[in-house]
Amino acid sequence: MNKLERIAVLYLTFLGHPGGLSFAKIREYLPEAYNSNPGEDPESVRRKFERDKEELRSLGMDLRHHAAGEALPDGTLAPASIYIVADELHKLPEVELTRSEVHALAAILMAALAESAETERADSETKNTNTGDAARSPEAGEYALLESAAYKLLYKHPALLHNRAADATEPRPTPWRESAPDVTENLARIHEALSRRRTLAIDYTNKTGRSERRQIDGRGLISHRGRWCLVAFCHRAQDVRMFYVDRIAAAELTDREYRAAPKFDIQKYSLHPLALLIEPALEVRVRADPDREEVLLDFLNGAPATLNIRQSTVNESPGRNMTEITLETTNPSALFGWMVSHPGTIQSLGPDAVYERFIAYLDALKRNYHNDAEAAS
Repeated sequence: MNKLERIAVLYLTFLGHPGGLSFAKIREYLPEAYNSNPGEDPESVRRKFERDKEELRSLGMDLRHHAAGEALPDGTLAPASIYIVADELHKLPEVELTRSEVHALAAILMAALAESAETERADSETKNTNTGDAARSPEAGEYALLESAAYKLLYKHPALLHNRAADATEPRPTPWRESAPDVTENLARIHEALSRRRTLAIDYTNKTGRSERRQIDGRGLISHRGRWCLVAFCHRAQDVRMFYVDRIAAAELTDREYRAAPKFDIQKYSLHPLALLIEPALEVRVRADPDREEVLLDFLNGAPATLNIRQSTVNESPGRNMTEITLETTNPSALFGWMVSHPGTIQSLGPDAVYERFIAYLDALKRNYHNDAEAAS
């Protein structure tokens, strides 16, 4: 673990433990950083931590040591020798950015502003019927925060402000969500094409924002979490592709008829990650924490019938029931990745062969992590 990574992890660790940490706990949470190697002086590890404390102080986080039994800022007594983040604020040093860094940050801010503007407008238009105040979502207020950060950056660098003003005078391409017709209109045209087996000519906006003309023979519609997708044979690609209906700007029914594809199975196509055809179907059995099972059920929401999901209640211990879910997935890595992103949700994973694959998945992540860290150092 290089120094920059070590300082960042240490900073985040203390943010997550406002009650303080002993040095033993710090070594437990960061074993790669503060465990001494064979033959190494243990005091050298302590000195490294003391140097890291000074680095944290320069970043605005001042760690104060409290001996066991000493009064803490909240009036309680320290249960052991611990370090606690001091309440006093420290002014951060002036940050000097290169020209490339400034332009990169400006680009990120402008992109974030464009994405959050739609949410902000929707929040301001949604009124609470009881109080008349806007019913704000968790994302509400992000636009104002991003806008404030953007203007601070732009006014500190007038050249960027000039570029922004010049860009504002140039015509901007209309986002595909604004240019696309009502999804209901597209669905009606698609249903007609499917029932009459007629080729559709569509103007489709791909993920890069470029509009393309396609000739497609529909195979069927699938939906995941409210978003329709047309599975169709694309004449240009000469293969089956999936087209989001809300990205179709125009759909025209042509005079060309096509033959049915009797061997085509629409169930093999799904937007759900667990149903992607990566390998043969594998049966997986999981048990979820009762307090977090809704997160898992939300992830499985909209999954196709091919997953063959079965749900039951298991008595784990007296007074504690757990939800057990059995499913068949052709992409177990998607489940493993979800488990890593939602730690603590899955309490049990089986059968043994699946559990061993999960351990191998974690080992591969660790190897990649170490390789990236070494490359950066």
